[in-house]
Amino acid sequence: MPVPIKLLTTSELLARQAIALQKRPEQLAMLRSTVFERRVAVAHRFKEEHKHVIKDFDFEQKSLNHKTRPHYIGPLVVIARNRGSAYILAELDGTVFDRLVAAFRLIPYLARTNPIHFQVGDLDLNAEHLQRLEDTQVTAEDLAELEGLANDDN
Repeated sequence: MPVPIKLLTTSELLARQAIALQKRPEQLAMLRSTVFERRVAVAHRFKEEHKHVIKDFDFEQKSLNHKTRPHYIGPLVVIARNRGSAYILAELDGTVFDRLVAAFRLIPYLARTNPIHFQVGDLDLNAEHLQRLEDTQVTAEDLAELEGLANDDN
């Protein structure tokens, strides 16, 4: 699927997501095996390059609950970064996230060709609200602490 070169309408975004969900089992198996092979190769190379500093501590293995596992929710557009270095994100159709996102939660993607440009009018919030979000002092540490408190409550 080609990389979008402009903001998408909601129906275009849904169509792209539906197409992505229609991957055939053979395609998924091929992708999974290719990705796995590359991950193993990179891990072996890393282990070889850092064999003098890697130590095996043999920790007890714990499983993560569903809240702490990473969840990929698709490509997003960075609208702005606030004063505390948390990011304001939007879907490809201009729907702005209802909360700030810490930088460590993001997977960077740099477009090789034309980046997506948008106006504040393309977003589903007004300029005043966007300015308030940008002026907040919430940091990545604050967000991580809030997530920890939320996980403790459940």
